[in-house]
Amino acid sequence: MKHSSSFFGNNKSVSIISWWGYLDNEQQMAKLEAQCKTEITVKEYTSLVEFPTLVADKTYDIYIYPLGYHKTVEPNLPPEGPDLTALTAGYHPTILKQYQAHNMPKDSLFFQHASLAYVYDKHVLPDLSKLTIDSLFALADQGHVYLMDEIKQLNTLLKQSQTGSALDTWIKLHRKVQQQSQWPQGTGAGFYFSNFISKILNPNLVLGVIDSGELINPHLDWRSVTQGNPNKTLAFGLHPQLSQVNSDIIAVKTHKKAAVCVAKAMGSREFLRQISNENFYFSPFKDDLSVELSTATAQIHQDFYNYASTLSWTDDQLNDDLINPEAYNILESIRQCQDDGLCEHWVSAQTF
Repeated sequence: MKHSSSFFGNNKSVSIISWWGYLDNEQQMAKLEAQCKTEITVKEYTSLVEFPTLVADKTYDIYIYPLGYHKTVEPNLPPEGPDLTALTAGYHPTILKQYQAHNMPKDSLFFQHASLAYVYDKHVLPDLSKLTIDSLFALADQGHVYLMDEIKQLNTLLKQSQTGSALDTWIKLHRKVQQQSQWPQGTGAGFYFSNFISKILNPNLVLGVIDSGELINPHLDWRSVTQGNPNKTLAFGLHPQLSQVNSDIIAVKTHKKAAVCVAKAMGSREFLRQISNENFYFSPFKDDLSVELSTATAQIHQDFYNYASTLSWTDDQLNDDLINPEAYNILESIRQCQDDGLCEHWVSAQTF
């Protein structure tokens, strides 16, 4: 397998665009190449900011991407490929209902699912179920509150505020971070934004909102958060209203025999079980992980399937939701301040 984009249109190879990390197991991919008698080329992307541009620039045989971005990239996708729906027969019942309800193209299958999961300091937030969007702001005065750095998921979360529109909450968030940038350096409070757990492993943590696959990772050392602080006790969980479920799909956009073979193999229960065991996301087939998880995070894995029918599946919302352009400006302004230190270039509050 090659991590390259040089084999487009070559009938002797299969080109795939995928989230980074999904297809890193070289032994597994070599087995797939042998099974389908082909060479597999993978182009990885690391953020949803770059993904639409990559899809617009090149044509691939197989696409792995968030269902919530389907309408964004659909104009640049090749025509619909072969029918893969027979592979959904073994899906968990709730997930099969979701697949059917989404009216997905027949060339597309669920690949992995993630839910927003929460890590929190029980001394500050004793009961996760009591958390609301509005109470996030009070928590940010007591320590670090980490939110996802992804516009669609963040907008879907913020619009659940009980005291205003999504834009109202974006403006409130912007003003809070703007105020925070003026606090003395080293102040252990405020909002921060990351899609990666490494940033959340911080002794100032009071709440982290992150994709479940990041949180469940059994190799994390949470002692870096609690060590030397007897007053900090971490807990983990899914929120009954705020744990949005998002799905990645796999779509084959060619009738090339080798590509169809690869797509069917990658959509199978066996392959997705291996992906879940390496990336800690949820397979549509509901298989227990063979890796040993901590007691707390293992419960998240079980709870996802136990409560799948009552959790909020936001794939269609992410597709259909029209985000106010000001939200893009606000998030970019926050990024420039926190990532590049350009806090003097805040978007003028007068524009809101």
